[in-house]
Formats: sequence, C-alpha cells, structure tokens
Amino acid sequence: MGVTLQWRSEHTKPERRFGTTVDFGGGAARGTGYMSYSERVGPGVVVVHDAFGLHDDVIAFCDELNLEGFTVLAPDLFDGRMARDEDEAAALAGGLDDARAARLIREAAGHLTANWHPRVGVVGLGWGAALGASAAAGSRLDALVAWGTEVEADCPLLCLDAASASSEDIADFLAYNLS
Repeated sequence: MGVTLQWRSEHTKPERRFGTTVDFGGGAARGTGYMSYSERVGPGVVVVHDAFGLHDDVIAFCDELNLEGFTVLAPDLFDGRMARDEDEAAALAGGLDDARAARLIREAAGHLTANWHPRVGVVGLGWGAALGASAAAGSRLDALVAWGTEVEADCPLLCLDAASASSEDIADFLAYNLS
C-alpha cells in the first residue's frame, strides 16, 4: 500500500507587508519615520527624502523597495512638514539643522541593523543625497545611492540622473551590495 503526499504550493499564502510610522533613536537624535517591512527580514535601506519632505511619492518608493525584499525606513527630517512648491522646499531645506539630520539618518540605519538585518544602505533622493553622503561619512554603510546628484562616499556608490534612473536600477545595486 503506497502513500501519496500532496505538497502545498509555496505561494499559497501571500507574504504580509506593513507600512507604518515608527519612532527610533533617542535624546537629540530621536526621530520618527515611515517604515515599510514584511514578514521576511531583508537588508535595511534608509531612504532620505527630497526637499519637499516625506510625501506620498517617497512612501510609495519605500514600498517599492520593500517589494524587492528590503526593510525600509525613511526618517522624517522635517518633523511632518511638507512643501507644496519649490519656494517652500527651499525654505524647509534651508532651515534644516544638517548635523541633526545626519544624526537622524545614522540613528535610522542603527535602528535597522539592531532590529532587522546587519547590512544597511542609504538612498538619497535629490537634495537628500548630499545628506545621505554626509551621514555616511565616518559610519559603516554597505552602499549609498545618490538619485539626482553626484556625491562621494567611502562605500559602494551609485549616482543616478533623476531623469533616466529607475527604482529597478536602485534595487539591483542594493541587492548586489547588501546581500
């Protein structure tokens, strides 16, 4: 008498994904941000928003990276404020304490490595790329992506033109350097 085993397809249960506001850091480097994660722990990515703030497009980008297998945290460098036009964006960016912003980015990276995965990269969007590079200086990052500007870094670096780059280019670079 034989026994027949029927295996369930490994894709019968969809992976659950989450997007939420989180607190991280402490003291002067305490911050909040948007975190996109799933049941599966993937390498960490800190997304540094552009001069318009942590808006819906940045959140959607974080979710795209999460779909590619990354655990993503975007610190809110403007504490909930968002710009509606270029003038407001310039005012927000000009009023930012760059040293505090760099601490928040490092704390976000530390939050990811302490709680999720030992490897972490930073993606800076436009104006945020220079802040990401500044935060990377002197800290241990495994990769840096500067989307829309050129910077220098002591870790693997990808500088992309904002007009021709895609989130797939970024995901491929991060997957190679963070796995």
